[in-house]
Amino acid sequence: MRLGNFAAGKSAFKHGLFLCTVLGVLLFLLVFLAKPLMYLMKQPVEVVELAIPYLNFVALSLIPLIVFQGFKQFSDGLSMTRYPMYATIVANVINVILNYVLIFGKFGFPS
Repeated sequence: MRLGNFAAGKSAFKHGLFLCTVLGVLLFLLVFLAKPLMYLMKQPVEVVELAIPYLNFVALSLIPLIVFQGFKQFSDGLSMTRYPMYATIVANVINVILNYVLIFGKFGFPS
């Protein structure tokens, strides 16, 4: 794509975002529909029962994650890496804080 070719860039972005959305939905369905296979993996039933709600969150988070990747990769391709980097750093800081709060049961959350 030539520098300054706005129409080609817009088209590439739209197609990439569409493909990322389709991929996100397919991955969501794959994880969501594969949950019954957990019972066939010879795991204790208690573990499977605790893992199912977690897999629901993982499945739901796949769609926005893949769409974010589409935006990030397009932005990186245009050498505009600052804002995706900021978003990634903020998300990791939030992840560390929430891990601490939820794992150790702080601020009223069960451990």
